[in-house]
Amino acid sequence: MKKILSTILAAGMVLGLSGMAMAGDLATGTANVSAYVADYAAITGLGDITIDPFTGTAGEEQSGSDMFHVETNCAATITVSGTQLTQVEDTIATTFDVDNAGLSTPVAAKSNADHTVTVTGTLGAISGQASGNYSSTVTVTVSTI
Repeated sequence: MKKILSTILAAGMVLGLSGMAMAGDLATGTANVSAYVADYAAITGLGDITIDPFTGTAGEEQSGSDMFHVETNCAATITVSGTQLTQVEDTIATTFDVDNAGLSTPVAAKSNADHTVTVTGTLGAISGQASGNYSSTVTVTVSTI
């Protein structure tokens, strides 16, 4: 009986000691965590632009536009640029505009909004450009400020 009681007591002490070691925190450490989110922007919905037909009158202006969407997580500038409307060797004077603000417009940080690009062609002298189809490209760029 003494031997059984000793064994139970010894087992209890082992269990008790191991329980005490697991129950209490012996040490704690902390570390700072840091992360960086890079400047980012997305342009969606930009489609082809068709300018209304010209009648051929000298000095005539015709425009076409398209709405697109810009989402950004930083302050930025939207700029537009492009090539002249061209057919073989002939060109039509071409201007570009974003949001009726000229070639660029600022965008607030964390922006999520629609914008409009407009392309305008202006004919020269009647004999200054041949009749037919003309083409151009427009480029919309979002840059950090």
